[in-house]
Amino acid sequence: MRKAILIILTVSLVATLFSAVPLAASAGVPNPNHIYAATIGTPETVDPHWAYDTASGELIQNIYEPLCMFNLTETGEFVGAIADWWPGYGENPGNIITPSSPDPAAPAGTNQTWYFHVRAGIAWQNLSYGNVTPSDVEYSFERGMFQDHTNGPMWMLYQPLLDR
Repeated sequence: MRKAILIILTVSLVATLFSAVPLAASAGVPNPNHIYAATIGTPETVDPHWAYDTASGELIQNIYEPLCMFNLTETGEFVGAIADWWPGYGENPGNIITPSSPDPAAPAGTNQTWYFHVRAGIAWQNLSYGNVTPSDVEYSFERGMFQDHTNGPMWMLYQPLLDR
């Protein structure tokens, strides 16, 4: 008896599914001239040192210019953005960014120096601020280190830089 009921329910379910497909296909696209973007929320902030959500990250990546970024055609390679040169740029595969040799007197893995040449003539959006300078880039790193909130995103940057 149970087997017969199970078979009837299964056949009814399959028949219902197959009858709904032609109805949905004949309905057409409700708004063919519209694009709908489904997101999980709105950006919390546009501050790159405070943002730890996807919506803010998408906005920040489309507004701010980094020192370097992934190559559009080869994601294993870096290309310059604000920085137009760093040690090894154009000389090694993928333009991998490596620190200079550590100070021979320092313990292994410490006191490494990272060099980037910042392009000249990059204007701020507000032209009264003049052009971006290497000290502006340095300030940005320092600001992120001191402003990071509890469980914030800056550990991903400073852990490899500071070897901690």
